[in-house]
Amino acid sequence: MRRKLLNGKQLAVMLLFSAAAFNSYARQNSDLIALQERNAKDNTPTHIVFKDGANLRMESSAEVLKDYRELNGANELRLKKSQSPSAGITIQRFEQWYEGVKVEHGSYAVMSKNGIISFMHGAIYKPAQAIPVAPAITEAAALQQALTHIGAKKYVWEDPNAEAYLKRITRKEDTSYFPKAEMVWVEDFNNGELDKQLHLAYRFNVYAQQPMSRDYVYVDAVNGKILLTDAILKHVAANGKSVYSGTVSIETTLNGTVYILPEQTRATLNGIG
Repeated sequence: MRRKLLNGKQLAVMLLFSAAAFNSYARQNSDLIALQERNAKDNTPTHIVFKDGANLRMESSAEVLKDYRELNGANELRLKKSQSPSAGITIQRFEQWYEGVKVEHGSYAVMSKNGIISFMHGAIYKPAQAIPVAPAITEAAALQQALTHIGAKKYVWEDPNAEAYLKRITRKEDTSYFPKAEMVWVEDFNNGELDKQLHLAYRFNVYAQQPMSRDYVYVDAVNGKILLTDAILKHVAANGKSVYSGTVSIETTLNGTVYILPEQTRATLNGIG
């Protein structure tokens, strides 16, 4: 079937009505906002408080986010989890994805009271131009960059006892501490001041045994540069009373949400959780 082409006059009228509809929609959206704050770097909304009576339903939070976050079709916000800390209050947490790849530190929280959205807060990234998902270096080359950066004498996956223990507790024979890459977008944290410019990166979970450390290491997928080292293990020093030696110094390590006391003398992963 042949499509009928619009003449110049018809096209101008259509564009005029489209512009009017968009402006009306924008005014309608802004009319519901009581307070809005924006990021100074890229003008993306960071905080929005809605007026009483806006009546934006919690069930439509994904659509509301799409409307007010001003993102194009290459971006999406995916629901990560929903929590109800108190009666009538619900907090939904969304993660940003760009071109099907997760954006590190790109997230938004939507708070609703009695099923009505009251405010939204978070950080999103809005590339000024399209960025291709096209790594120029291999995962193996990126991993070598990450290991060179950490510079450990020994890694956990090189310890047969640690590997056997992991397989036993997970009941998976094919599991390992050996780092496997996840492709993400992330800022370059080496610049001192973040510029909200996204870089395609390999993210590795690198677990070192000697000396002990565990970090997410982000390697630029184009040029191999280390963009960020984010510690997973956080060390905390303190004093405590022992049974036989009085007051002693101890050092615990935060692994995720659990503090552990590593048994350093045997150079294994055994510890007190």
